[in-house]
Amino acid sequence: MNNIITAHCTGYDDKALPELIDSYFRSEADRLKSAKLILIKPNLLSASTPNMAVTTHPEFVKIVINKLKTYTDAELWLGDSPGANFGKYDNVLKVTGIGEVAK
Repeated sequence: MNNIITAHCTGYDDKALPELIDSYFRSEADRLKSAKLILIKPNLLSASTPNMAVTTHPEFVKIVINKLKTYTDAELWLGDSPGANFGKYDNVLKVTGIGEVAK
């Protein structure tokens, strides 16, 4: 559980990013295989566009979801509480791009 995995990535379209995420999931393959439910919790702090770097980038979340699907049959849930924007959760999902990724 004390795995630290690093890689240099030049952006969210860098081929190193999926490999970095995959290398972590490989190290947890046994745990992932036996999981029944996995919560993916992006940091949805506010209704900010991805280029503002306030929330977890939707491309990162997309890669995590796609890589997880190769390691587990668990039900994947995506959830967060966007603090002060809780009443505007649909807007937070739309502006951040996470709503499209979650489909």
